[in-house]
Amino acid sequence: MKPSNPIEPQIRKHFFDVVLLIRSRMMDVVQDTDAGLPSLQIVILRILAECGEISQSQLVEKVGRDKSQVTRLVNDLEKKSFLTKKRNEKDRRGFILKLAEGIEEKFSFFHQYEEALVTKMLTGISKTDLKKLDELLVQMQDNLNT
Repeated sequence: MKPSNPIEPQIRKHFFDVVLLIRSRMMDVVQDTDAGLPSLQIVILRILAECGEISQSQLVEKVGRDKSQVTRLVNDLEKKSFLTKKRNEKDRRGFILKLAEGIEEKFSFFHQYEEALVTKMLTGISKTDLKKLDELLVQMQDNLNT
């Protein structure tokens, strides 16, 4: 597929450079912990920290991976006592997940590091440009979700 605009290859390169740099920095934090968890399990814990309680099917949607993979990761996190799983009262076929007691505090440094990384990344960008960036990121997410 040929780019419709000559600047697209440059945008694509810069975009993926930023994505890979963010991933690399966050992986450094994961590797520096004693948790020994794969990055996708860290993503699951982060989602649970943000949402509180969430159904397993909602988690599958948020993670964007197949149900069986998320189920394996969730079962492993439950065995390691990182999260609790209980039957969904509204849908007895599903489960409600939440962080185990004390885990949110233990992993709060991920959130703090993520905030510091984003703050550093956005340094020197005007409020007008940040607003436009936010609109563009939402549009990109919408494009990918349709």
